[in-house]
Amino acid sequence: MDKYFSYYRVSSKNQEDEVVSLDVQKEANLLYAKEMSFEIIKEFREVQSAAKTGRKEFTAMIKE
Repeated sequence: MDKYFSYYRVSSKNQEDEVVSLDVQKEANLLYAKEMSFEIIKEFREVQSAAKTGRKEFTAMIKE
């Protein structure tokens, strides 16, 4: 089974409660991973605009 990281991001605190929430993204990623026989070995969650540089969790994921 292939192993992968899963990354979820919203641009603002307001989006956390909307349709694109982190939990909705997580559910979609888990479903896709199951369908593709992928193992998610670590999750990264972030609430930060893509316009800002230096997204901490994304950078940590890339380093791993």
